Amino acid sequence: MMDDASLEQLSREDLIPLVRSLQAQVKALQAEIETLKRAQHRPAAPFSKGRHKPDPKPPGRKKGPGPFTYRKPPKPEERTEPPIDVPVTRTECPACGGPLVEEGTDSAYLTDLPEVIRPSVREYRVSVCRCAACGAKFAVSPPTWRTTSGAPPPIGWGRE
Repeated sequence: MMDDASLEQLSREDLIPLVRSLQAQVKALQAEIETLKRAQHRPAAPFSKGRHKPDPKPPGRKKGPGPFTYRKPPKPEERTEPPIDVPVTRTECPACGGPLVEEGTDSAYLTDLPEVIRPSVREYRVSVCRCAACGAKFAVSPPTWRTTSGAPPPIGWGRE
C-alpha cells in the first residue's frame, strides 16, 4: 500500500497500470462476495467442500439380485439346547385350498444372551460410641463376611 504523499508524486503513465490492477482486484473480490452470498442461502450437504466429483455414482442400490449371503449356522458344539420341531399346523394351502404335502425342513437359529448379573451390595451401619468417662471410642465388631470367592472384603470399615 502506498501512502497519499507518494501517490500524488506519480505521473499519469504510472497511475494507469495501478488503477487497472486495482480494478481487477475489486472485480475478483466482488465475484467472491457473490459466491459467498449464494452459498449462504442454500444448505450444504454434510462435509461438503463446494466441489463436485467429475463422475459421481448414481444413488441407490444396483439393479439385479445382489451378492446376498445367508449367515452360517452355528457349529454343533455351540448349540446348547436340543433342536425343537415346529410342525406346520395347516392342512390346506392358504392360497388355493389344496392339500399340503411335507417337502423337507429348514433350520432357524436363535441366540439369546443371558441377563447381566447384578452384584449384591449390603450396607452395614456400625454404631460407634464414646466413653463419657475417659473419651475412648468403641465400635461393635463387624459381622462375618461371606463372599463367593473367599476373598476379604474390598472396602474396610470407616466413615465416608
